[in-house]
Amino acid sequence: MLSDRSTCDQILFPTDGSEPAEAVLDYALQIASEHEATIHVLNVVDTSTTPLPEHKRM
Repeated sequence: MLSDRSTCDQILFPTDGSEPAEAVLDYALQIASEHEATIHVLNVVDTSTTPLPEHKRM
């Protein structure tokens, strides 16, 4: 738990959409609510198991 002296007004929540990530989202939402913070969601994809289409590769 964050101390009262800590401030956090933005939270980055990277997720792969898995069940464990979704479980952590509840915790992130709780922290955001307690600190009136904004949550930014970053969807991540493991391209080693899910290759990108050819036209999106760099």
